[in-house]
Amino acid sequence: DKRQKAKQTDRQTDRQTERQTDKQQTRQTTDRQTQARASTATAGTAKRGNNKQNEQQQQKHQEQFELFFWPPLRKVLMGFIEADLIPCVLWEGDCTTRLETIADIPVGKAVYWFEQTDMGLAKSVLGGITCLRGNVSSSVLITGTPDDVDEECKKLIKVAGKGGGFILDGAIGLPDEAKVENVIAMAESVRKYAN
Repeated sequence: DKRQKAKQTDRQTDRQTERQTDKQQTRQTTDRQTQARASTATAGTAKRGNNKQNEQQQQKHQEQFELFFWPPLRKVLMGFIEADLIPCVLWEGDCTTRLETIADIPVGKAVYWFEQTDMGLAKSVLGGITCLRGNVSSSVLITGTPDDVDEECKKLIKVAGKGGGFILDGAIGLPDEAKVENVIAMAESVRKYAN
């Protein structure tokens, strides 16, 4: 009798636990859906012209970058430079708004590899300071044609390659999925357009 009662109690406890778990999962799902809707609504509001809020947010990100990210990274870079090494920094995403800040480095002592940054603007701000590297789009290398790659490389070389100090490369390297003919087109573009 005691064993049967214990089993019944265990089953009831298990059922209650399952119900509570189900309720928690339902709440979590509902919370995620609510957050997703709020995020979508916020994005919609931003797209409809809430530029002031976007500018304030970008300013806040820039201030945080200048306060928390750049000083320790610069210290590491300076350590490499003082040891006669040339650091190559991969700047992921679009760093266009940070170009003035990251220009604070000795001339000719680093390579900045950009993923999505406007290379024309990077050249105008950093051209006499660092060697620029990048930023042939991964999507073009994977899905484009050799002509697409050639056109993109031509633009990059003309904009960022003026006067030297530019290494043509993929945005974040060459993707494994890149078409061989596109990689060849990228290499050949250097011979065609570099002066």
